[in-house]
Amino acid sequence: MRNKIVATIFLVASIILVIKSLNPLKIYNFVEKGNSFIKEEKYSNGREEYEKALKLRENNQVKLNILKSFYSEKNYEEVTKSDVEEGFLKGNSYVYLGDNSQDKNKEFYEKALEEYKLAMKTSDDINIKKNYELTLKKLEDMSKQQNQDNQQNQEDKQEKQNKENQNNNQNQQNNSQENSEQNQNSKDNNDSQNQEDKS
Repeated sequence: MRNKIVATIFLVASIILVIKSLNPLKIYNFVEKGNSFIKEEKYSNGREEYEKALKLRENNQVKLNILKSFYSEKNYEEVTKSDVEEGFLKGNSYVYLGDNSQDKNKEFYEKALEEYKLAMKTSDDINIKKNYELTLKKLEDMSKQQNQDNQQNQEDKQEKQNKENQNNNQNQQNNSQENSEQNQNSKDNNDSQNQEDKS
């Protein structure tokens, strides 16, 4: 009886070890299947496979694969929402979002600069620095343009005010001239009336 208990315990332990040793194999298969889908540009299918692998075990590389799939799909909003620290792709995503927003939102470019700074701390990739400089230039150009627009608006307002003042002055002069003419006509009429009365 004792031998049966030991054999049963040994069998259960062996089964557990086999199952645990299968997890890395399952993870590998899910990741490989996900990679195949991504190569075929079936991004959502690829992400599903990656998610299956993550359910078995957390893995930063698999999370990075998910992030890259969103980037390849040009789903830049999802890239920026990710908790994976990948400054280069996130920085690029913020730039794309800024370029495609209606008013070229400065906030996107500022966030891109932050992400590029983080990426430069962990990588010597020259492209990160180039993108940082390009984004910084965009922000500077936007500030210059905004200053020029503000100055032009001020000049336009001043010109409009000057025209209104000029029109008001012209109207006042016209009114004064009309009043003078009316007074003169009135005076002439009074003089005529007085002369007629005298006659």
